[in-house]
Amino acid sequence: MISEKRYIEIYSEIEDCINVVFNSIKSKSSSNYILILAFGEYHELLLRNPILSPYLIDYTIDRYKDQNRLKFLTEFLNSYYLFVDSEEITPDEFRFHLELMIYTHIWESKYFLKTLYRIVKTLSGECYPWTVSVPDNHKFNFLSKKIIQVIENNECSLSEIIKKGYHSSLRNAFAHSQYHYDLSIADDKIYLDNYKREDWEMKFITFKEWTERFVYSALLSYHIYNSLRSRRRSLSTEFDSTTFIVEIPSRNGIKINTVPIGYNETIDEFYYVKRNSFV
Repeated sequence: MISEKRYIEIYSEIEDCINVVFNSIKSKSSSNYILILAFGEYHELLLRNPILSPYLIDYTIDRYKDQNRLKFLTEFLNSYYLFVDSEEITPDEFRFHLELMIYTHIWESKYFLKTLYRIVKTLSGECYPWTVSVPDNHKFNFLSKKIIQVIENNECSLSEIIKKGYHSSLRNAFAHSQYHYDLSIADDKIYLDNYKREDWEMKFITFKEWTERFVYSALLSYHIYNSLRSRRRSLSTEFDSTTFIVEIPSRNGIKINTVPIGYNETIDEFYYVKRNSFV
């Protein structure tokens, strides 16, 4: 229930927005920009060693855990949204079930939500958030208060794109199998069985509305991941250097050190130029 023309419009809308977001972050702080691309992460356990810094760069565990979801998402879009045989995607029960699963996984992915959180914080001009705690439950509050509300008044449309995709009624209904629809009758709606007449809840969503929400969510996840990957690869050319100065807190977090880090494009890896304790 989406045309090729509309899909291309959404694709371009999100791609342009993500480019504006990352360019804005870079213009406000090259350190924040590089740390996002370098996947900076805080690990308190390293404080047990008297000389190691708990502030890591190129922390790959989160990306490793999320790579299967991202790979499947990309393959799904390439399989079902290339518009090879038709200029419009029509209702299909098998595709619907896959979309419901993918949608739920996008908005449950802690790696994705951590990345969004770091993007909106640095977009707002704040210091890079090394520690991000995504709750196991009530992710709506995390998304609403710590991501959407932070950038609602920003010049970028990222908050609107998130709201065009995410709705907690959909996420909860799909995650707990509280939905139903029937393609055999003239009723183009997915009914949400978790509806309790609250003002913010959805009772149903039309097939067309659902497809747009899915496409907004899927392409937001795709473009953020794709932009992070491509910008890492082009960083040396962009800055005409393989060494970058970033701001990293001291071990006790009291002061900020300016530290050189390097990037090896051949193996796609960031590293500390001179390892120290950042005391």
